[in-house]
Amino acid sequence: DIVIIMVVTAAQVRSVMFDENGLMSTMKPGTIVIVTSTVGDRAMRQIAEEAALKNIHVIDCAVTGGQLGAKNGALALMIGGAPEDIEYCRGVFEVIGGTIAVAGDTPGMGQSVKNCNGIMSALNTVAICETMAFAAKAGLNLEVVMEVLNNGTCASPMFKNYSQKILDNIFVGGGAQLKLLYKDTELAMEMATRLGVPLYGTAVCNQVIHAAMAKYPEEDCWAPVHIYEEITGVKARRAQKDSE
Repeated sequence: DIVIIMVVTAAQVRSVMFDENGLMSTMKPGTIVIVTSTVGDRAMRQIAEEAALKNIHVIDCAVTGGQLGAKNGALALMIGGAPEDIEYCRGVFEVIGGTIAVAGDTPGMGQSVKNCNGIMSALNTVAICETMAFAAKAGLNLEVVMEVLNNGTCASPMFKNYSQKILDNIFVGGGAQLKLLYKDTELAMEMATRLGVPLYGTAVCNQVIHAAMAKYPEEDCWAPVHIYEEITGVKARRAQKDSE
């Protein structure tokens, strides 16, 4: 009755659904497919339109919250789809999501909200990396800097998590991968271009993330700090890990 797809790209969603022996060859009419992948609003609409030709209903359910949110069933869900389909699947959403936000009644609306998340993620990530590199170059005690920022007006779960991972020299397996942030930022930039919305800060951050992707494609989201460290010649690590 309900199928959840969580892969990375639109091409992978299409493969799972439409390839030979894919879901479309076995699902009964009326089945609901919940796509939790971040693939962009246009791709999601196209997937939903093609599925509808065989009476398969698609719900756009972009997610955020990282590995911890997934493990705890506390992801934030950004949902676009027919109201009756969403209501039918509400029990499923309540299991995997801590925040259930209905963005609109058509697939693609959830993706649009996810692009807002992508903009904020890109800006915050680069801000965190710049701050940590700046503090290290200034010769500051990074733990003091983190204590202040984690308890001041700039406090955020992202800063608390990313700065700690940078300090502890954890760049693989510590959370969301850089390649996913890169994809999300690219999708946000593409949609902004279509809408005619200038994203000045996001565009700069996109280039920083792009540079990190070129050198550290298998690392986690806070890998852009390496770019600043290479320029400044100082690493933002705990003292005992300076040689790593």
